[in-house]
Order: sequence, then structure tokens, then C-alpha cells
Amino acid sequence: MKYFDRVKTFVGTAGTGDIEFGTPWAAFLGPADAGAADGDTTPYILTDGLDFEEGILTIGDGVTTGSRNVTRSKIGGVVGTDPLDLSGNATLFFTIRGVDVGRDGIDGASDLTTVRIVDLTGADPATAYENGDALDGKVLVTNDLVLRAKPVADADNGVYVVPASGAASRTTAFAAYDDHCGRFFGVKDGTSKGKLFGCTSAPGGTLGTTAIAISEFAAGGEREKLTANRDYYVRGDGDDSHNGLSNTSGGAFLTKQKAVNVVVNTLDLNGYAVVVHVGSGTATDAVLMDKPVVGGTLTLQGDTSTPSNVVVAVANDYAINVLGNAELYVKGFKFADANSFGALRALYGGKIYFDSCDFGAVKSGVGSHVTADYGGQCLATGNYAISTGAVFHVHCNYFGRYAAVANTITLTGTPAFSAGFVGNREASVVFQSVTFSGLATGPRYVIHRGGLIDTLNAGDTYLPGNAAGSIIAGGIYDTKVGGDFFPQAGSFVANTAHIYTDANLGLVITGQPGASKDFGYFSAAGFELLANPTGTANLELSSGGVGSLGFCTPAVSGSFAKFAGSTTAKSLMRLTTGSAPTSPADGDVWLESNTNTGLKIRINGVTKTVTLS
Repeated sequence: MKYFDRVKTFVGTAGTGDIEFGTPWAAFLGPADAGAADGDTTPYILTDGLDFEEGILTIGDGVTTGSRNVTRSKIGGVVGTDPLDLSGNATLFFTIRGVDVGRDGIDGASDLTTVRIVDLTGADPATAYENGDALDGKVLVTNDLVLRAKPVADADNGVYVVPASGAASRTTAFAAYDDHCGRFFGVKDGTSKGKLFGCTSAPGGTLGTTAIAISEFAAGGEREKLTANRDYYVRGDGDDSHNGLSNTSGGAFLTKQKAVNVVVNTLDLNGYAVVVHVGSGTATDAVLMDKPVVGGTLTLQGDTSTPSNVVVAVANDYAINVLGNAELYVKGFKFADANSFGALRALYGGKIYFDSCDFGAVKSGVGSHVTADYGGQCLATGNYAISTGAVFHVHCNYFGRYAAVANTITLTGTPAFSAGFVGNREASVVFQSVTFSGLATGPRYVIHRGGLIDTLNAGDTYLPGNAAGSIIAGGIYDTKVGGDFFPQAGSFVANTAHIYTDANLGLVITGQPGASKDFGYFSAAGFELLANPTGTANLELSSGGVGSLGFCTPAVSGSFAKFAGSTTAKSLMRLTTGSAPTSPADGDVWLESNTNTGLKIRINGVTKTVTLS
């Protein structure tokens, strides 16, 4: 039996038979690189998605293939000894290097060191690790090895030798920081008996100063379960082959996407929170988060005091995309690129919670700062700034949602929004008790096809802009329903339909502008138009200048048009003074002037004057 260090390769083989070794992972070796030869046998692990197998591999064919002898597997959550039916996208790795494993590991010759006890509480080695002390339910004995593996990594983690009395010291095999990096530790006693732990810290630290990260090793696709909050780091001088756990060039990730992938694909947050700290500078990588984290929250965080220190400049894409019911917290970034489609985009059930951001340049004629589509939600959880205009600041489509409540939004430089500060189609936008500091140009809003903007009745000029907003095709601004709403013939059928206006707002029913045919509202049983009976609203009817306006088809028996009844406060109908029609039809009524002879009616081809007394 031989053991090999840092071997990790892709496996493109499909099925349950022998495997062919593929390309090694970045920063890892292939079997031949590690010194393997034909006929060597070695422990191995194969992972494929969330399934794994482990066993003994016999190497052959010029160190290009391996014959599998499975000793344990977990497939679809069931533990057994069946081999994986590989998909063609698996990963093979060997866990320890090509020397004999020391029985107790004290000589440090092996990447696997056996200890008696693991201390997960982070006790002080100077006082808690001497002969006779109790640790993890066991009594320590002189020369026992204790692995200190405090979950929130600190500089005292490592392997200690129990003394007869006094302070415990580190073993000689782990007397330097780099001695720990990439090493594994088997446990013989205590509650962690039989478990394997590993050090994920990158080389280059200083013993006693730099934190050492040691955690339980999760093999075969099983998720690491957190026991405390965790921080990852992303830097412009980092590398995605690192573990991301230290804020150094030798420990941090290079990209935000790598950090997100690690959290989403490998961790069970177990009720804790993960924060990915992104260092200063300008980064051009986009983020796609298409599935939720397990058991906690994930935050991408730049500089919340000065977002312009951490710039996200993504061209021809949205900077951050969240979908598939995933949730992501975003704070402390400036988003700015003249070719960006936008900063934040949530869709298909994804949610983005954001604050302390600065929304800058996007692609002219294309980009919007914040987009929520197809059930996605973008929710402002704190104050933020806008420094450059866009097509829209907020654009929501098809059941998307944006909300800001009791925040301050600061606009600098009078940004221009070419289509509107808010665009809303069949979606929901909420600005409630929001303070806008600064000015903008462009329309305040565009709402259509049932979209809703809720400002708690803050008024038509509440949202930033210097041009009036517009409501099209049944859009709603607070309680005002308006715009060009064009029901087709048959839209209201069978039962009487009702339209009620707000208590103090008028209802305008207008023929479709530019139409060359009559435009009407039809119903088999009738169509009822009622101004709010308790308010002061007016009901206005006009033809739009072309065609005529009707309410029901005369051919339908029993059809009628019904208006609200007169009250002591107002009449049921008011005609506006105008000119006589050039070609009036029978039944037309109009008012030419406010005189006793101004009211006209067309009967049997003759215009009659209604004489008033």
C-alpha cells in the first residue's frame, strides 16, 4: 500500500468500471506527478455530485488508469458498498503522500497524524492540557496528543503534547506554521473518535500570529457543517486555488464567484452567517447565484463607509444575478461600467437585500440599476446612493418586486433617467417614508398592465424626476388607476361590471385615440359606470376625437347603461359646452351653449332644440 500527497484529478469516465485519470485540478498533482507506478495500490475517494465512494485503487496502464475496489459508498443518501455509476464529470483524489504512515504521527513524516483528543472549545494550552485534566469527557495522560481546532480559527490552533504538569507545548512535527497546512488528523478518543480533521490554511503564515483553520474533513460530497459564523476574503491579488479564509494574498480568493460557489456548494451553515469580504479596487467579474445556501445567510460586503473604494465594473452583463429562490445580501459596493446591463438583477424567485451601495454608470439606452423580473425581489434594507443616471433606476417586470421603507436615497449630480426613475409592468414597487436627497431629470415613473407603485399617497411628484409620470393600460399609482386601458369587445360579459373611482378623483372614459372605428364597452347584461357614491368625483366620457363611445350593444335584449343617481350634492350627468356635430346621428345629444336654446337632440334625422323654461 502506498499513499500519495495532493493528488486530485478530473475523471471523465462513465459507468462502474475502471477509471481513466483526467487533468489534475489547479494547484494539485496527477498520480504520475506524485510518483505513482503501475501496480501501486492506494486509498482513494471518488465524488460525483453529492455521491461518493472510497476504497483501494490499483494503478495501471502506464499510470493512466485505476481499477476500483470499493469499501464504502454513499449514493442518494444511502450508505453501502456499491460503486458509483459515474456521470463522466467526477473527481478523484488521494488523501496522503507516498510514504509509510507513522503509527502515532509524532515524527511528522505523514500527512496523517493521529491524536487522542480534539479540543473544539478553544481552551488555553497553558492551563488546560496537563496530565490529569479533563477534556472532551476524557482524562488526559502525559504524552497524549491534543488537536486544538477552535472553529473560529485563531493562532493557538495546532497539535500539543500533554506534559506531566504546566503548559503544553506544540509537537516538534508542527513547530512551524507551514507544517500544519494541508495536513489531516485522525482522532482516537472522545466525542470525535473516528473522525478526520484537516487544516485548510494556506502556507505563508507566522506561527503564534496567523490564524490556523482546522475543521472536520467532509469527504465524498458531504457538506461541512459550521459551528460558528465564518468570514471569507476576496482580493485582487488572491487566487481561487486558495481557501479564502485569510485576508492575505496567499489566502484570499480572487473572485467573488469562487467564494459564492464554496458557500453554496460545500457548506451547511447550520444557522450561522457567512460574510465574504471583498477588498478595495476594481473587479470585473460578475456573480451568478442560482441556488440557495443551506441553513444560513450569505453576505457580499465591500466598504460600507465608502462604497467607491470597491468598484464592480461588469460589461455586457448584470453585476450580480440571483435566481432559483436564492437569497443574497449585498452591501458596500459601487456599481459602474459604461457597458453594464445593470447592477442588481433578481429573477425566478431570487432575492437581493442591499444597502450602502452607489449606483453609477450603465449602458446607455439599455441598462437599469436595479431589476426584479419573474418573481424576483430587490429589497433596500438601508440607505444608498445614485451617482449616475440610467434608463430606469428601478425596473420591475412580471410579478417582480422592489421595496424601500424609511430609507434615505441620495442622488448626486442630478442623474438623468431616460425612460423613468421607476418602470413597472405587472409588478410591485414600494417607496414608503423614503427620503430623497438631491434631484434627477426624466419622467418620475411609467406604469402599465396592472403594475403598482405604492408611496403611501405621497403624491405624483414624490419620486425623483422633472417630468410627470405616466400610467398606461391599467397601471396603479397608490389608489389612482389610470392610463389608456383598452378592453376589447366581450371583455365584460354575463354579469354587470363596475368601475369605481377614488373618492376625490375623476374617472375618464375615452375612445381609443386615433381609432377609426367606434369604441365601446359591451356586456350582455349591462355595464355600470359609477362615480364613488360618497365622494366628490366626476365621471367624464369622451370619444377621443374619433369614432363614438358606446356602453352596450342595442342588439342585446335588456342591455342598459346605468349612471349613479342624483344626490343633493350633484346631478347624475353634466354635459360640456361644445360645437354641433357636422353629421349628427339619431339619438345624439349635445350642448352648444349655456342658454335656454343650447341643448340639442337629433330625432328622426332632424336636430331639435330642447326648450328650457
